[in-house]
Amino acid sequence: MTDPAAPPMFDSSDDSDKKPAAYPVLKDSLLDRNNSVWISPWDKPVLMRLPKDSLRDVRNNASTAISETYNINPFQMAGLVDREGNIWFGDTRGIHRFFYTPLIRQEFPKETSGSSKLALVADDNGAVWISFGSLGNRFNADLYHVLGGKAERRLPEVTSSFAYRAPDKTFWFSGEHCLWHLVGDDFVRVNLPPELVNQFEFLQTITGDQQGGIWVSFGRHGLYRLADGIWTPYGGRDDLPKKAILFEFTDSLGRVWFGYTNSQLAVVDSDRVRRFGPSDDLQVGNITAIYGRGSKIWVGGEFGLEQFDQGRFHKIAAVDDQWLRGISGIVETPGGDLWLNAISGIFHIRKAEISEALKESAYRVKGEHFGIREGLSGLATQLRPFPTAIEGADGRLWFALRNGVVWLDPAAHSEKRTVPAPITIQSVSADDKFYAPDPRLSFPAHTSSVQVNYTAVSLTDPEAIRFRYKLQETDKDWHEAAAATPVTYRNLPPGSYHFSVEASDTNGAWSGAPASMAFTIRPAFYQTTWFRSLYVAALLAFLWGLHQLRVQQLRREERNFREAFETIPALAWIGGPDDVIQFLNRRWVEYTGLSQVENPKEIRKAAIHPDDLDRIEQRLASSIASGEPVEEELRFRRTDGEYRWFLSRNVPLRDKRGKVVRWYGTATDIQDRKRAEQLQADLAHTNRVSMLGELAASISHELKQPIAAAMANAQASLRWLNRDQPDLDGARRAAEAIVKDEKRAADIIDHLRSLYKKTPPQRESVAVNEIIGEMVLLLRGEANEYAVSIHTDLAADLPKITADRVQLQQVLMNLMLNGIEAMKQTGGVLTVKTRRGECGQVLISVSDTGVGLPAVRADEIFNAFFTTKPQGSGMGLAISHSIVESHNGRLWATSHDGRGATFHFTLPTAVMEVSAAKRGSRNRR
Repeated sequence: MTDPAAPPMFDSSDDSDKKPAAYPVLKDSLLDRNNSVWISPWDKPVLMRLPKDSLRDVRNNASTAISETYNINPFQMAGLVDREGNIWFGDTRGIHRFFYTPLIRQEFPKETSGSSKLALVADDNGAVWISFGSLGNRFNADLYHVLGGKAERRLPEVTSSFAYRAPDKTFWFSGEHCLWHLVGDDFVRVNLPPELVNQFEFLQTITGDQQGGIWVSFGRHGLYRLADGIWTPYGGRDDLPKKAILFEFTDSLGRVWFGYTNSQLAVVDSDRVRRFGPSDDLQVGNITAIYGRGSKIWVGGEFGLEQFDQGRFHKIAAVDDQWLRGISGIVETPGGDLWLNAISGIFHIRKAEISEALKESAYRVKGEHFGIREGLSGLATQLRPFPTAIEGADGRLWFALRNGVVWLDPAAHSEKRTVPAPITIQSVSADDKFYAPDPRLSFPAHTSSVQVNYTAVSLTDPEAIRFRYKLQETDKDWHEAAAATPVTYRNLPPGSYHFSVEASDTNGAWSGAPASMAFTIRPAFYQTTWFRSLYVAALLAFLWGLHQLRVQQLRREERNFREAFETIPALAWIGGPDDVIQFLNRRWVEYTGLSQVENPKEIRKAAIHPDDLDRIEQRLASSIASGEPVEEELRFRRTDGEYRWFLSRNVPLRDKRGKVVRWYGTATDIQDRKRAEQLQADLAHTNRVSMLGELAASISHELKQPIAAAMANAQASLRWLNRDQPDLDGARRAAEAIVKDEKRAADIIDHLRSLYKKTPPQRESVAVNEIIGEMVLLLRGEANEYAVSIHTDLAADLPKITADRVQLQQVLMNLMLNGIEAMKQTGGVLTVKTRRGECGQVLISVSDTGVGLPAVRADEIFNAFFTTKPQGSGMGLAISHSIVESHNGRLWATSHDGRGATFHFTLPTAVMEVSAAKRGSRNRR
């Protein structure tokens, strides 16, 4: 920038579209990028700009009619054009910068200083109507007709709330207490609705529909439609939101759009209303601009810009989010470009960028921005009037600002030709020690911090320059920065690094020519290759030694394990996850005589009793498939051919991922326990048979009743059938009674058979109340003989239990017969109750009013062979106690304060049994 002239940067033979314009300095004059000549006459202390091709007409004396004159007297050789096209002159007062802008300010005959309110509308002849109101004047505004750059004031006096061109090519302007309708050359006054005639200051926006109606928003005072001289609130529609409307627009398809606050939008399409909001991805805040040339509609507001297409909204993002904030004017040109008037300035987006942004949601448009530095004298309004951007019939674009109106011709405007700012890496520091950039820059070992300082200069708009940088060895992507702040990298390991930094132009486009530098951080001695190799070798030797120690330890542990496994007082084995036997202990081999090298299935076939083999094979296959432990009772063959009962358990060993890697199994001899259980079962059966013998008289009485009843019904049936006219109905009733009596007798016989029958225990889901009912039926005759009445108090909502039906009948029979026996001399009441017990168990109690429990030896009543009856065996309560405990229950007795005693016992429900089984399965794991 020290040279008075900028030399050509490219040869003239190069493509002119790929090079910036050259700006040569002529003798005593300067030629700018628009081929205008800047001269300072010798005889006048001024600076003059002569437009293109006018130099020869003013060779000797420049004409002020075709030139621009500035009150600057530049020094000789103190003028230049910089690489960005700025024009600089120096004089005694300092340095002056000139730059071009395509924006042309419209001048008005009467224009006040300060903020203004301006409403714009274009006609078909290239003219623009502008209502110009000052914020100092609350209501009135001047109406101007602008054509060819000349503004003429017209009557009547209007307000600046809005200006609108209707589909019938007439114009509407807001007025004081009325609207003004321009039809041809005549202004027609249109009165407001009577209830709103004094609320004209709230006039907000206006649009027309295809039926000739006019929709006018009075802000928070509502929406009205004018048709055939009649004002109708909300057009007579109940489906429109009853809230303040900020903007209205009618598209080419005849749809009427209403924009509200908080991203709320309504569309009147023929006879229906559609509403949109944030839930539809519309997130622009207060809607202050709507525009579209076809079915695709643009919606702008305080937070951004979105396009509505086929029922969906698509958001547009820019490289600078501020460029799309506060949009109050949108124009889409016939070529598909967008021009926006926003709170940060005017923003131009090319059609190609729009297409890319709609196709890729992450794309950010760069566009072309015009702000204060581009000659924009003010900002767009955010309240009213709207819209703040329109397109004239001649293609010019007009923008209303808070302090005036500017326009540009997009056909004559070429996008700003910006030159990326040259970027330079100024210095590098390592641990606060500065180094000059050098191709062989090297930092000492233990360097913990590297800082790079860079800069790029733009004389046009330095705040618009952005930066991005990357350290190739550590950064996957570029890091962007809004200013040239130093970049610091900490704790970089020794090695070679390559740093790049790049600057954008004032439009946000990256230069593609980053500045780069390389540097090296030297390693410490322990970071060198030879030291690392030595360290790795030492580490490998150490690990090999640890491995050998671990191998020896595992071998010792294996020997100890085998010794313990061999001394287990049970048959034991280890299997693989695929049912392969890996080890059998000595007791197994000695007991079965089968070696551990034989096939697993062949071993089981030879060792397990044939009656148990199929069951065991199925349980093992299921357990291996599910990975669940298995526990079964089975018979193993001894070397002498004898089979003995064993309890076998198989438990899996899992790895960290839960996969089964091994099975451990044991088999414990339970032959003595099985014999004891068989003896106990035989004793219980004998007890049942003896009790049934005692009940023979009452049972025969119970059987005699249904048999006698069946005989009587049979005789009656014969009499009805032997009549001259057989009574078939009576015979049928008698036959039905016979069937009923026969079923009752069969039930009694079935109950007796189940008690007489000697079968192994079979647990199933049973209903306690049902079994009690069977026992009451069976023992009622015995009770009646001794004047004992049986009462039941059974809970209705009892869950089922898992039990052996016959064993449960035996317990109830023992307790009920003991109660009857206790009341033989006096008679009394035997009561059987059921309730829900604690922890979800079922509680059963049998109470009598007899002699009660023995006072001295009450704690021995459940011992075997203890009895208080002369002919008693002393086994009934002992057997009952054993049966209840085998069902995981508890049996106990309590004495009454007066006469009698109560025997209680609890049994777990079926759900508890399943839960307990699962817990046991988990515990075995």
